[in-house]
Order: sequence, then C-alpha cells, then structure tokens
Amino acid sequence: MGWIEPKTDWDPTKDRLNPESYNRIRNNLAVLGELVNEIYAPLTLESMGEEKNYSSWYYAREFNVFERNLDAINQTSYNKVIGTTKTFFDNGPFIDSSELNRIESATLRLYEIGQNHKKTLPRLSVRLGSLKGVK
Repeated sequence: MGWIEPKTDWDPTKDRLNPESYNRIRNNLAVLGELVNEIYAPLTLESMGEEKNYSSWYYAREFNVFERNLDAINQTSYNKVIGTTKTFFDNGPFIDSSELNRIESATLRLYEIGQNHKKTLPRLSVRLGSLKGVK
C-alpha cells in the first residue's frame, strides 16, 4: 500500500463515491498514520475495516472513523486548520462532494508537509563503522 494522489476536485453534479475512491481515502489515511509514527509520535489509528468493492455497502460509522483518524493525525503532528469535522448518522445524508474535497485536500496537505519534514530531518554526514565491504 502506497500513497495515491487524492482527488481534490469533486464535482457535486458529476462525481459519486465509488470503491476506488473509498479505498484511496482509506489507504492514504493509513499511509499518513505511518508517516506520523515515523516522524512525530506514536499514533494508533482506529481500524478502517476492509477495502470496498462494488458489492460492498457504505456505513456512516466508516466515514466517522475516517474523520476521527484524520483529526488524530492532524492533532498528533501538524495541527493545521483542515476544516470542520462532520459526523454522519445512519439513514442521514450521505457524504457529499464538499466533505470529500475537504478530506482529500487535507490528506494531501498533511502528506506534503510530512514529506517535506521528512526530507529535512538531520542526518549524520559521516559513515559510522568500518569500511569493510565498501569499495
């Protein structure tokens, strides 16, 4: 599982959530969680369940887990303004394009910040140990 470029231009008249988009958001949040663990502080994300396919159902609790994990990542590491967290309810309104844009834009922003931070981490300019095996 690696980083997949998020879709940040959801159009309310054309775009609908499909399994590929759901899985991209899910996997990108997992990648962000790993990045935070590597650079900042230990972080345990809530389980986001299995990947979806075209025969899967979407549940409000799954989107709420996405929201909580995104907030946890942000609070543990970067603490940027990423918009207002929305809570979804069973038999309530389905996640819309503005919320998908907010989530995917926030994940992209946090990922870019994390990658830039990772590049600037201090490293030793010398090699430690013997030169055995170095040619």
